[in-house]
Amino acid sequence: MDKETYIDFLDPEISVYLDDLIRDNIIKLTKPTELNSSLPIKQLGLVFKLKSQGEEYENLRSRLKKLLCEIKSYKDWFEVAEIFGGIINLCCISNNDEYETLSQEINVKFKDWLFENYGKLSYLSYSNGPIMVHHIQPYIITLLKKENKNKMAFILVDGMSEFNWTIIKEYLEKMDLRIEKKSCFAWIPTITSISRQSIFSAEPPLRFKTTMFSTNYDEKHFKRFFVNSGYNEKEIAFIRSIKTFEEENLRRALEEDYKVLCVVVDAIDEFVHGQIFNYKGLQNQINFYMSEGYLQKFLEELFKKNYEVFIASDHGNVLTVGQGNVREGVYIDTLSNRVKIYPKDIPIEYPPGIKIIKWGGIGLPDEYNYVVSDDNLSFHDKGKTILTHGGISIEEVIVPFVRIMPSL
Repeated sequence: MDKETYIDFLDPEISVYLDDLIRDNIIKLTKPTELNSSLPIKQLGLVFKLKSQGEEYENLRSRLKKLLCEIKSYKDWFEVAEIFGGIINLCCISNNDEYETLSQEINVKFKDWLFENYGKLSYLSYSNGPIMVHHIQPYIITLLKKENKNKMAFILVDGMSEFNWTIIKEYLEKMDLRIEKKSCFAWIPTITSISRQSIFSAEPPLRFKTTMFSTNYDEKHFKRFFVNSGYNEKEIAFIRSIKTFEEENLRRALEEDYKVLCVVVDAIDEFVHGQIFNYKGLQNQINFYMSEGYLQKFLEELFKKNYEVFIASDHGNVLTVGQGNVREGVYIDTLSNRVKIYPKDIPIEYPPGIKIIKWGGIGLPDEYNYVVSDDNLSFHDKGKTILTHGGISIEEVIVPFVRIMPSL
């Protein structure tokens, strides 16, 4: 090519698209130290001025503010959740607590949108990606058939939010991988026994109401779905309670070389429920966990065995302030500080000053009333800050769904 012919990425008509191209991994940033310095700079193709954390924060904040004024569909909320996850991460790095104000601003609008639109989501097509978590497995099967592949590993990370994924992604991007990121809506109430069971059964909670408050049926649901999708039960392995990816039962499963492998990872959910600080403490724990390379090593083993790899979450987590312990009537013990579930015949009368939302039970058995702690509050010791889940905030409801592949 002519030595003066090159693409000017500083041209405003081109540069305006760069953030999206980089975020979608269409253009991959290369560290200057990895560039071939013997080439003239114009022949290197792209040279980016990497943004400082402060510049990146302002960029994300500006995009968030603009998006919140232009919400048109669920896809816009996916983008809001992803951007806000990045903002929380940068806030933790810089000891900036602005995410608290932004969370309130986002969730006022998100709550109104959910009440009007949440019931429609389960009926939307998942041909281009799951819209709700119970679409995940049908989408995976459709994708595998389309690509004429039949070997799959599904890593379900309990309690992983968009913020948590932002941290994990930074470590995976250091590997030679292709990362295809989407988002989907968890089932409300965002508790494990409901939303995760919905993933493995590929059904809304209404369809498994007799087991709704237990996680003991996850394996049965998962295997039944994949048997109904054409696999032999002997080709399917379901491994739960994984933390380090070095557990003996997981080692054996890898040696058996199953066609379908599901791995349920508890680490982040345990970090959340054991966290006595805030998002910064959670960020530190996830950073340490990822720096040990547990997930990275496991992914490398899966690729060696030619698995198609998917990572998903059942629900996220949110930083809340306790508004007082509530023990009104007899409720189902969900181990959640954000939601109380009562049999329908139990009258609900909360003390003055307790802020609640009565969730409409969309897609849920109508034998119960579902009461969610409003705003970023929880049914916990008054004034005490805790990380939890079960409610309807965007941090809890919108979760990542990711496909990971080796680079070509």
